[in-house]
Amino acid sequence: SEEPRLPAAGFQPWKGFNRVAAFLEDGVQTWTHEETTWTLVGLNSRAGVPAVLVLEGDWMPSAPALLQLAKDLQFAQRAFSWSSQAYLSEATHRLTRTLGRVSGLGSVCSLVLRHVARAVPSRIAAFAVPTDADDLAIVATHGYPLELVERVRITPGRGVIGSVYSSRTPMWVPDVSLLPDLHVRRPRYRTNSFVAIPVTAGADVLG
Repeated sequence: SEEPRLPAAGFQPWKGFNRVAAFLEDGVQTWTHEETTWTLVGLNSRAGVPAVLVLEGDWMPSAPALLQLAKDLQFAQRAFSWSSQAYLSEATHRLTRTLGRVSGLGSVCSLVLRHVARAVPSRIAAFAVPTDADDLAIVATHGYPLELVERVRITPGRGVIGSVYSSRTPMWVPDVSLLPDLHVRRPRYRTNSFVAIPVTAGADVLG
């Protein structure tokens, strides 16, 4: 015998499905089509358009577990949205508005760093800029005191920051322990991943 299937889009049976789904919200209900029972798990009802997980069979005895699954899926969806292009566009717009209220190199870099660290997100971050001595100085930090590194000078082409500055190419390392040349254990680093990004304006690298 053929496996049961949901009706094709636009068919009359979907009206019954839609009536159930429209009021489902974050609940669990059953719906029957051609003698086959389906369990509907509400995921959300944003903008009046419900999102529903459909399972073949009657899973009502497992409703508590399904509701927990729905919460987990909603959390995953929110996490994805948090890092989506829409969120990053909003963060960029917010940063642009805020930049008009500050002045001075340190203040501007600190503001940019805070917004970027929140958008990625990242627990710690640093912003380095070129100096008159043809090296790089860290002028803003996030997650640890600037005083720890404000006297450090970085040679272009050396280390992570110097290499990214010279190459104008972003560097993303998901596990630094796999790269012995970069793997330096420091107490303030709690993960093995990092990203370093050049800030450019035309042909110039600003930091």
